Formats: sequence, C-alpha cells, structure tokens
Amino acid sequence: MQDASTTPPGRLSFRTVFGGTTLQGAYYGEPKRISRDLADAEFAYDIDLFLHIGGEVTPGDGTTGLRNPRVSVPKRVVTAQLLVTADDAAAAPDAARYLRELVHEAAAALIARIAAKDRAVDEQTELAKLGPLLAER
Repeated sequence: MQDASTTPPGRLSFRTVFGGTTLQGAYYGEPKRISRDLADAEFAYDIDLFLHIGGEVTPGDGTTGLRNPRVSVPKRVVTAQLLVTADDAAAAPDAARYLRELVHEAAAALIARIAAKDRAVDEQTELAKLGPLLAER
C-alpha cells in the first residue's frame, strides 16, 4: 500500500453524455472549462463523475442529482453519476453557472463520503479546492 507521500494527487474528471442537440450551448463546453479551472487542484482521491445532461433524445429520468456514489479507499477513487434532467437543463437561466453549482454540490457530497471512510482525509481542506467552481467569471 502506498503512503500519502508517494500517492499521486487525485483529479476531478468527467465522462459526459449529452442527451440531445437542443441543449443550451454552454452545457457543451462547460465540463472542459471546469476541468481546466480545477487542473491545478490536487485532491486526496480521484473524483470521476459520469455526467449525463438530459435533452430531447435522452431526457434523464427522475430528478437531477448524484447517483450511485462509490468510494474505493484502496484505489483512492470515488465515482458517481451526476444526472441533469432535460427539464432542469432547459429551465436554467445560466447553464454554465447551473452546471458549476451542480458539480460543486456533487463533488462536495463525494468528498464528505471520502472523509467518512478515510479519516486521513481532511474534508475542509478538500472542499476548499472546489472554490474555483463558484468563483465569479
């Protein structure tokens, strides 16, 4: 097992599915902008979000939010699906801001799960690294 001094830093990354072509344009580029804004952030774990933004083809069933969170302490990875329903995606007055807030909320929930399973992780320190998501652009 690696100790903290030899463990590579974790990153926040996305795998994204867009549910159609009628989404607001900001949705298409925002995941990449978020990744760039957090490129220098070194998290205790890799945070891998499968982002599904519903549209006319795949609307996304249920409610917007985090699904299937999984924390692997040995692998130092947390994964989850972040679903944005078509109705919520269409109703957002500022798609970029809305997506950033959703990602922040989801990542914060995942960090809380990590901290609950791995006492060596300082939740407040990890949450502070998400600051660029809510910074004014």
